[in-house]
Amino acid sequence: FGDYSAEELQKLKMKWHDPTYHARKTEGVASLLPIVYDMPLKVTSGKAAHCRDQGIHNGSRCRMRAVALHEEDAKHVFSTTNSEIVLKHIPSAICVEMERPLKHPLPNVPDIWFPMTPVSTTWTLDSEGCIEIKRKGFGMVPDFSSTIHSATGRSLPSVMPDLGHFAERPNHGAMMRAYIALSRVENTAGLLVVQPFSPLLFEQGDQPFAKLPLEYLQGKIT
Repeated sequence: FGDYSAEELQKLKMKWHDPTYHARKTEGVASLLPIVYDMPLKVTSGKAAHCRDQGIHNGSRCRMRAVALHEEDAKHVFSTTNSEIVLKHIPSAICVEMERPLKHPLPNVPDIWFPMTPVSTTWTLDSEGCIEIKRKGFGMVPDFSSTIHSATGRSLPSVMPDLGHFAERPNHGAMMRAYIALSRVENTAGLLVVQPFSPLLFEQGDQPFAKLPLEYLQGKIT
């Protein structure tokens, strides 16, 4: 990068820190992390201290409960009336309330609270692996939505599934994903389909999956 000017380097830096930069390249550590009380979060990097010991892994869900601010940021927070504040220092920890119990509850805090600490990650900009970039932050992202695959097995009080557009030509894979999405909700009062979907979505017959074990258990074949 010796041939780049200061302005060119700044443009490149802004590109690397853009929120849309693919999270897989940064191992789940986002460039920007909004934190609001009770915000739903999902763990994207379970490398923080004691995560493995407590059974916290990638995909674990939680809610934001408290934050341990740097002294300078704490003074600013308590002296301002602004509704949005950009911190100057990375907090030493963000306390979250986990969706599932911890393996070893921590003292002096509620049973499912956990202090998530910052992690450092390094990735390369080039395919040869010569240009390394290091980032320090929290391995969590806001969790207001999810893919249907990651929602498999969950029971939710309400869902807003996207089952595709009315004019789309569905296939068996789309039908299975739609079934998974619709069956996550506890009752129909909590279901809101975001748009009309194809009337052929559930008119494709049986799924072309392996059926011999089921038919054997049902006594249909020997």
